[in-house]
Amino acid sequence: MKTFNTANDVAEYINSLSNDKGPIIIAVDGYGGSGKSTLCKELTKLIPDSMTIQTDDFIKYPHAPNDFEHDWTAIENIVLKKLKTASEVTTATYDWNSLGPKAETQDVKHIVLIDGIGLLEEKYLHYYDVKIWIDCPYETALDRGKKRDKEEQGSDHDELWDTVWGPGSKLYFDRAHPDTKADILYQTIMR
Repeated sequence: MKTFNTANDVAEYINSLSNDKGPIIIAVDGYGGSGKSTLCKELTKLIPDSMTIQTDDFIKYPHAPNDFEHDWTAIENIVLKKLKTASEVTTATYDWNSLGPKAETQDVKHIVLIDGIGLLEEKYLHYYDVKIWIDCPYETALDRGKKRDKEEQGSDHDELWDTVWGPGSKLYFDRAHPDTKADILYQTIMR
């Protein structure tokens, strides 16, 4: 297992893996608020011909209040099973304003980053060429998620973070131990 603490180091490693045989699929997993999306944004800037797919685009709807369950069957069938052979992928991008789907088709790039909680479940590991766990303490991730929602979305989701999203990601970690399945531990800088 490799340990990195800058996006540049991760990008250099990924670029060293590049080949002409097809897309390289990279799972980026971590607690909610740990920095998965931030790392993916940085990597798509640093790595030519890369893209990000977010599992949050597959939140089931209609959904019960305070429950944002992901459609893992769709994630597997529409995305994971097709990425190595398809030239494009369609996601039902989740629109946080309307709380519903918005279909989006993208060309599959050479480097495909998949951003989401739960990616390092044992049954999905064979789909990835590289597995990254964001190594960020749970409480820090929870605080970051709350702060991000307030600053970037103007929304106070503290109750959801405390009762649904945070505990859900903690249960996943305690059950699946995704950090032990990663090829890379990405250590975020504590601020």
